[in-house]
Amino acid sequence: MSAIDCARAILKYVPDPAAATVLVAIAGAESGWNLGAKGDYHNSGDCPANWCQGYCSWGPWQINVCCHSGWIGAHIGNSDPCAVAQWLTSDWDNSAWAAAKVYTDHGGLCAWSVYEEWCGPGHNGRYRGYLAEAKAAVDAVLGERPPACPEGTYQDPVTGQCVSIKPPSWPLWLLPVLTIPAGLAGAGLIFMSRKNMTFDDVKLLLRRWSYGG
Repeated sequence: MSAIDCARAILKYVPDPAAATVLVAIAGAESGWNLGAKGDYHNSGDCPANWCQGYCSWGPWQINVCCHSGWIGAHIGNSDPCAVAQWLTSDWDNSAWAAAKVYTDHGGLCAWSVYEEWCGPGHNGRYRGYLAEAKAAVDAVLGERPPACPEGTYQDPVTGQCVSIKPPSWPLWLLPVLTIPAGLAGAGLIFMSRKNMTFDDVKLLLRRWSYGG
């Protein structure tokens, strides 16, 4: 049972931190962040066939298999309610995927009774009691992620590689000495007289010299 596990899973499908925080809080109110949770038990002889073992809701977000086994079953290739229930409780990512789909396509946040009272009868706002812990979990997971590129580099938009933004470790005025044959010593004098030149300035002058410009 872990808010961190919920946060880590839901952020894969709901990358907005504010929305993810609410969904983690909802999981806290629904199940105490319990992957194997089952709820909404109906102990009667006329249980509909789409209940599993008498339970309707499964996993940390208590996804209702009575309502959602159709589209979840289409996703996993098996619409049997017990197969859906087993899938929801076997992996955090599975339940997070289903919760994200409920959030975006199948009722929104009001699909959960623990969300705000203004959603309608039966809603109680209990998720608010879990918001602080949910936010801490989301912040912790976001803090685990390394930056796109290490400090001192940037991501090249063409290649996607991390490219250094630091100047060369040797003075730019040494470039002609290192790269230009002795016959170009005159060009070296130009560079040495302009120590404040950038690396791009040097490349431009070299290009112009190569083409006789």
